Amino acid sequence: MLVFFRFKAIVQGKNPQPEPMKVSDKPAISKAKMHKAAERLLGMQEKLQMDRQKFKMQMKELKKKQNAEKIADILSGLVSTKKPVKKIKSSNKFKPNAIKKKGHHKSTSATASRRHKLPSKGKISKKQRQ
Repeated sequence: MLVFFRFKAIVQGKNPQPEPMKVSDKPAISKAKMHKAAERLLGMQEKLQMDRQKFKMQMKELKKKQNAEKIADILSGLVSTKKPVKKIKSSNKFKPNAIKKKGHHKSTSATASRRHKLPSKGKISKKQRQ
């Protein structure tokens, strides 16, 4: 019932469509505000650059300090300069192929690899002929 009445009202013109919003001629943000915002952004960028430079300088000083401490430790004999020797773990990399492969050992020559492949449909192997 409600739907019917609403439809009737629209047809009769009692509920006209809303007019489209008018676009104002003047911009939403004034030029002065834009300039202020731009200046603020530039100021922030400059501040960030200064902060970065300060940070870089601090890091350089810290590294110098750490290097000086390392050198002092080495000179005093607290830290040894010899690097520990890494132990080589035995793995399959260092073993010959015969040991690496498990099961029966196929030779790796060209003719041998051809023998190990399955025969094509047309050819019949010697074993199948007998």
